[in-house]
Amino acid sequence: MPRRVVRQPNGLLALFSTIVDDFVWCHMTEREVFSECHREMGVLEALLKVRRGAQDLDPYTDEKGNGLSRWRECLSTIGAVHGQAIAREREVEMSRPVEAP
Repeated sequence: MPRRVVRQPNGLLALFSTIVDDFVWCHMTEREVFSECHREMGVLEALLKVRRGAQDLDPYTDEKGNGLSRWRECLSTIGAVHGQAIAREREVEMSRPVEAP
């Protein structure tokens, strides 16, 4: 599954695709991310994937980031691939608080 779970600045989670180098889902709860990941992998693997993203663990070393390390890395990738204007749009959109439905 070439997607990375990322904690957004607003506290919710997002899925970043390493294929399209952009976010494919955003403003998700841990339960929603787990359900999406579980469609493609086993329970344990999905739980670990969600935990790594929620705790901002480095995807290669599992070292703890500063809370938004994955987020900043994803924005950097978006900026390099799609341009800084798109990266800024994602940053603004995904930083704002989301009201519960």
